[in-house]
Amino acid sequence: MNLRAAPPSHSTSLVRLPSLPSHGRPRHPDGQGVVVIGATNRPTLLDPALLRPGRFDELIYVPVPAPEGRAKILRIHAADMPLGDDVDLDEIAQKAEGYTGADLENLVRRAGLLTLREALKNGAVADGSATVSMQRFEQALAETRASVTPEMETEYRKLAEKLKQESPRGQRIGFAIGDGIG
Repeated sequence: MNLRAAPPSHSTSLVRLPSLPSHGRPRHPDGQGVVVIGATNRPTLLDPALLRPGRFDELIYVPVPAPEGRAKILRIHAADMPLGDDVDLDEIAQKAEGYTGADLENLVRRAGLLTLREALKNGAVADGSATVSMQRFEQALAETRASVTPEMETEYRKLAEKLKQESPRGQRIGFAIGDGIG
């Protein structure tokens, strides 16, 4: 079976692997183990049959980043951006509760675009003097929202705890990695 072959255009996103046994460790025809990795930001929408004990060796719950993690993510995305002297990424991180990495990337991009629009109006683009100010980050925060609400995070934590209790080995299923990136 060629796993790299493109599926027919009418196939669903779920691919059947007939060479995998229904019990024991899955093996590829060449004798190597098979690793399947998946990710979702909406675990409550998964088919419950997929989450039954024994289906996966590990299910890892990664919470939204804590303030320190959010600050690191902001620094990564703002690294090549000319920031004004007034910009405090730690303060922005504190205000961005519930923001995921993608949300923070969007926030930085939006602050940059707001600055670019203003610079185009004022002619500051030509001389390269435009910098992204704290005001633009504040405006970007006002125009964006966290994709994970406190209610969703509570629901995800409960699901992670439930999966941890249902683990056949009682370990590493649904556990949280710290309190976020930090």
